[in-house]
Amino acid sequence: MPCSTPALHRAPRRARYAGRLLAATLPAIAAAMASGCTPEPPAAAAAPTFDTRRPAPALAQLTRHLQADDLEAFARDGVPPALHARLQVAWREGRTRWPLDELPLDAQYPQTIAALAADGADAALLARFDGELSGAGADLRAAANVVGRFATQYVQQDGDYGDEERDHHAQLVSALTRWGTGAPLGDRARADVALRQLTAAARALPVDARLATPGADMTQTLRAMGSMVGAAKEALRGYGLDLDAALAGAETTLTTQTGDSAQVRLRYALGGQQVDAMVPMLRRDGRWYVADHLRRAEAAASGPPPAPPGADSDNETPPDIATATAPGG
Repeated sequence: MPCSTPALHRAPRRARYAGRLLAATLPAIAAAMASGCTPEPPAAAAAPTFDTRRPAPALAQLTRHLQADDLEAFARDGVPPALHARLQVAWREGRTRWPLDELPLDAQYPQTIAALAADGADAALLARFDGELSGAGADLRAAANVVGRFATQYVQQDGDYGDEERDHHAQLVSALTRWGTGAPLGDRARADVALRQLTAAARALPVDARLATPGADMTQTLRAMGSMVGAAKEALRGYGLDLDAALAGAETTLTTQTGDSAQVRLRYALGGQQVDAMVPMLRRDGRWYVADHLRRAEAAASGPPPAPPGADSDNETPPDIATATAPGG
């Protein structure tokens, strides 16, 4: 999906800061929530098995992979094997970064990771936080509300969403906005901890796994990127958004099934707000997959070669975001 809307580019400075906070941590939110949730079993229990011949367990399997920060397994089980092989080719040719393409602001991830991985990034971004944003909690909470309104408009207008997906994402944006308007975004100690977590995870990524390398290997990149998802979860927890707690209380229930189509009801609490959504599922070769993900993965595998650098101005990253995308950036 496009990296951002023109309205977001024109947002006030502190609204852009709230957007950068979400840009650095949304992979964990969107991946976990937009794909469905299921309670996490106790640590001592045996690893669960999922009957992917039924819609709800197939969705639960994907969620389990995301709970474990296992993007490699998510990509493997999120599409049929033949389509997965085509996606691997498309990755090597630079035509897609699916399933990362599913996430908000996906076009900005290479710049985000590069900024976080730069030498001295944690100190530099914290110094910027001190100079511009430390203690500005009230303004930042108001800015989060502004970003939430822009995001709501974007979800309503984006033609790439199905009706059920649009409703789910609107509820997700509402929950995140509620969290953002109450989160301690101006707290320096939290910013310091979050920056250290995110920059350490970014620096630990192999250069070839930082999403900007042509010919990157899909499996190896996603395997390495799991650590960034884990770091983002931990950073969010420091700001009071506990994804693991949300996942532990989530419920998925099959509501309807007609032939190779089904609807799974997804209910969970995020940031103190209830989300109640429907997830369409499709059956392919005896297994079930998230319908919207399957549709976009098929399009990604068949997509044209990437445009030359600078040819698509819609995906140009605003300098403010490219230079500092982490909390406190």
